[in-house]
Amino acid sequence: MAKRVSVVTLDQVVTAVLDRARNAQQLAMAHFAQLTMDDYPDPDETESGGFVPASTISYFEDVDSLEALEGFVTEKRMAALEDGADLTKAERIRCVRAHLAEYFNEPSDLGSYQVSGIQDSEGNEAYWTEYRVGGGMSLDIYFVGMFTSIEDARAALKQHGLMAPEDYPWKPRRQPKVGHLQF
Repeated sequence: MAKRVSVVTLDQVVTAVLDRARNAQQLAMAHFAQLTMDDYPDPDETESGGFVPASTISYFEDVDSLEALEGFVTEKRMAALEDGADLTKAERIRCVRAHLAEYFNEPSDLGSYQVSGIQDSEGNEAYWTEYRVGGGMSLDIYFVGMFTSIEDARAALKQHGLMAPEDYPWKPRRQPKVGHLQF
């Protein structure tokens, strides 16, 4: 006997999300898994910006400039740091946030996020949330889920990485499952 494959519609997903059904995110992931490049939704974005996925945060933690500490530490301390003294926790955070601020001012292919309002056939709206890594000929899309509000979408994104320099230090935790497409 052939296995029956059921198609999850966008209307079903939006309804489940807005009704706060226990299986809403499972339905959203199932819908996402069905998509191809041709039927991938292209809604107007409600909010977007630079994003540093958890897997790349360590890139920013490699402190190679003490410029962010000028005026923050004494001249004596700066001289000690230039001679190889270890950074304090506060100094390290300040340097990493400065490095992140440079990225967020000029985001690259490292990552971006997008939250888009998606309407069902009756005009009800939920927020499609994803982050992307890469660009040009290689794009990875990570579908985080669908949510009832932009605030809930932001909170979910912050479980997967940084949306602003102030989000550092990021606390690693068990990351929820994401859907992944590669184009």
